[in-house]
Amino acid sequence: VFVDSAMADHGEFYNGFDQEFADKMGELCKVGDYILPNTTEACYILHKPWKEHFTKEEMLEMARELSEFTKRYVILKGYEHGDNELGMIVLDKKEDSIEIVYNDRVDYVSHGTGDVFASSFVGSVMVGKTPSQASKIAGEFTKIAIEKTIGDENHKYGVKFEQAIPQLYDLLKTI
Repeated sequence: VFVDSAMADHGEFYNGFDQEFADKMGELCKVGDYILPNTTEACYILHKPWKEHFTKEEMLEMARELSEFTKRYVILKGYEHGDNELGMIVLDKKEDSIEIVYNDRVDYVSHGTGDVFASSFVGSVMVGKTPSQASKIAGEFTKIAIEKTIGDENHKYGVKFEQAIPQLYDLLKTI
C-alpha cells in the first residue's frame, strides 16, 4: 500500500485542507507500506513547525519520527542539499536503514510535481526497483518533466510529464 499525503507544500495546506485532515492522513499512513510526504506534509502529520530549510540532521530525525506512521518505508521528499541538489530521505523501518538519494535541482515551481514523483515511484517499485532506486528514478523523471515545461508560456498548469515518458523508460532500464 502506497500513501502519498498530497495535502500541502511550501508551508501551507492546499485549499480545502486543514490540520484535522492532516491528522486523518497520519492515521491513513499507518496502513501504508510506503509513505511519501514532502517536508510540509511531514510537519503537519508530526505537529511540527515548518520552515523553509531543514538541516540534514533535522530531515533524518523527521524521517525517523515518520517511521511510526508506516509499516515499512518512509520516502521524505524535499531535502535541500546546497543550491544544486534536492534529496529524498529513504528509510526502511524493517532493515533499520536510512539513506539520502539526490537529484539535480531545477529552480522552477509547478503544480503536480509531487503527483509525477509519486506515480513514477509507484511504477518503479511495481517493476522491481528498490525504494532507493525508485526514488532516484522518480526524482529524475520529475526533473526532466520540469525541464520540458520551462519556457513554455502557453503551458499554465502542471508539468509536461508526457514528453518525459521516453526518458522514464530509459531510467527504468539503467537505474
